[in-house]
Amino acid sequence: MSQRLPYNTLLDYLLMAETRPGMFFGSCCVDVVRYHLDGWNMHRKMTEDNDDFAEYFFEEFHGFVESHYSDNRTIGWNGLVRENTVSDNDGFQIFMSLVRQFASEFESKRI
Repeated sequence: MSQRLPYNTLLDYLLMAETRPGMFFGSCCVDVVRYHLDGWNMHRKMTEDNDDFAEYFFEEFHGFVESHYSDNRTIGWNGLVRENTVSDNDGFQIFMSLVRQFASEFESKRI
């Protein structure tokens, strides 16, 4: 019997992790969060999760962050966030703010 997880989507997971990033990611460094999410994405390629938000996130979040900062360097969304913050804690808070904005955009496109 499989155990039911307390989250259904990547967004649910990120919002839950926001309260305790050290427990979920081991750090609040956006690079570490990125590595963790890359693992999540690889797992998705092996299983079907039917998570439309995750699909959209992994395809479009980098472009969203590029647009937010008007910066199209190829340093990844985590690099763009890191370049525009002064600490890991600040970077994580900015990341979560961007996730919330991105989720709002996703929801508006679904309607």
